[in-house]
Amino acid sequence: MSGTLNNSTFNVGRDVSVVLVAPNGTRIDLTGNIEVTWKAIAETVTHEPLNQPTRRRYLPGGHEFSLTLDRRGPSNEAFFNQVESGYWAGGYPNGSQDGGQIFVYTSEVDGSTTTEMGTNVSLFMADRTTASQKSAIKQTIEGFASTKVTM
Repeated sequence: MSGTLNNSTFNVGRDVSVVLVAPNGTRIDLTGNIEVTWKAIAETVTHEPLNQPTRRRYLPGGHEFSLTLDRRGPSNEAFFNQVESGYWAGGYPNGSQDGGQIFVYTSEVDGSTTTEMGTNVSLFMADRTTASQKSAIKQTIEGFASTKVTM
């Protein structure tokens, strides 16, 4: 969503692009109408000592993510079909290319770009094609990242 306002670029902070990198170096650039959801996973540990207030701690356990996007061609299906075929051929032990990376680039309101990186990524295409004559074809990619950092 760009336009001009007082001779500067107007941005409401909704421009997002995603790059997935598989362990074998295959790169998938996801652009266009995309929705990114990150969810931190944590184990809750509660300590209830006698005569003291209860304390709770959260132990990091990785991050789940979901990418919902408009289909822009056959490349996403081709990549995930290759991963699935590799699994059935014994090439990928977990069927999801564990060990990849995800980069999420968000254009902020002030014009800067925030980069978030997830490492040791495993992923799969949860919804390959939801088709309708009245709307864009949607795809959903879900995955897990061991760590997430903002760069």
